[in-house]
Amino acid sequence: MAKHSKRRKPTRKIPRIDMQAGALDYFRSLNKRTNLLARHTAAVIKAVEKELESTGGYPADVALDKEDTIDADVQAARYRKSIRDYSPEQRKQIQAITRNVLKEKAQYENVATLKSAHKTAERSYLTTSSLNDAQMEKQLDAVGISTMKDGKTISRRKFYIRDNVKLIQSIGSQHFVRLESTILDSFNKGERSTEIAKKLAGVDGITKRRAKMIARDQTGSLNGWLVKDSHTANGISSFTWIDMDDEGVRPEHAELGGQVFDYRKGAGKGEAGGTGEGYPGTPIACRCYAEPSL
Repeated sequence: MAKHSKRRKPTRKIPRIDMQAGALDYFRSLNKRTNLLARHTAAVIKAVEKELESTGGYPADVALDKEDTIDADVQAARYRKSIRDYSPEQRKQIQAITRNVLKEKAQYENVATLKSAHKTAERSYLTTSSLNDAQMEKQLDAVGISTMKDGKTISRRKFYIRDNVKLIQSIGSQHFVRLESTILDSFNKGERSTEIAKKLAGVDGITKRRAKMIARDQTGSLNGWLVKDSHTANGISSFTWIDMDDEGVRPEHAELGGQVFDYRKGAGKGEAGGTGEGYPGTPIACRCYAEPSL
């Protein structure tokens, strides 16, 4: 991605804002949940292996003829069925495994409660808010505002916690949905238990990556709104959009870099130079930040 040529040359040294401040702490909290989920995945894998042990490691009716010299995977493919065509024995196996998945889910939810999700979301808000205050004091001081007014609002905190509790709770619920759908898909394909185990273990990676994205995206978005709140509370009516000026910058944000926007409208569509992105940091996984424009 080519770097844009519209970069504004600052006339004074204004400290940059780290829009990921607070993300690492948030991810560490979410990682406790993903590690717990990984242990439940391991339990599900054991249940699958145990259930398929009596049928040669394959779903029922995909058992191989020991005298057959054809490659096992090729022979297994002959027995692949659609979900509608599960045999009674296959249904019995699936029901047993599904009961185990539901049992593991219930055990997870007994530990990863709604209350603990609220506590994690609240901690994320407080940590990010505190780090943002420290950065804003330095930035505002650099432009001559030595006494910073607090721009944080109760509603901003309330909505952040509410939205993040939902996201945190969805980590576990989506994980178990993926486990179950993976098992059903593997049964449909007549796959052996070792292959099913490999795919189930892969769900752990998907869940961990999603938790990391939640931490990065939500922290960046919160920082973006807190910067806006702080600027406007201290009499700053417009901002300069500053991007990271590297290959990771999306084209529409590179286009915004260096441009000045009114805080009442942001970089909205219809605004001069606007692309509909609103405010730095608030779009998904955005690393850009706002500099006061005086």
